[in-house]
Amino acid sequence: MTHGTNTMKTEIINMTPHAITVAGQTFNPSGTVARVSQSYYKCGSANGIPLYTGSYGETENLPAETDALIIVSAMVRLANPNRRDLASPAKFLRDASGNITGCEGLEVNV
Repeated sequence: MTHGTNTMKTEIINMTPHAITVAGQTFNPSGTVARVSQSYYKCGSANGIPLYTGSYGETENLPAETDALIIVSAMVRLANPNRRDLASPAKFLRDASGNITGCEGLEVNV
């Protein structure tokens, strides 16, 4: 099932602090990390554990929308739902110990 289409991007920029391996290709960090602030509000408790709900604030270090595909954290991508140039790792691959070794693809906003 297809939920939408995304224009093929030719340049991929990694704006996370980690090298990201996608479908066998490794993208090293660009040196600039996109981050989003988050505010939390207490909304209850469960067995003495505080429960919070959150909301996203401003995104830092994210350039204006470009023709490149920009790899960011899922939090940054979700905080910017109208951006079609943002992608985050999807379908993680793990080794025998359960450590993430890469991902099959990238999740985008559609």
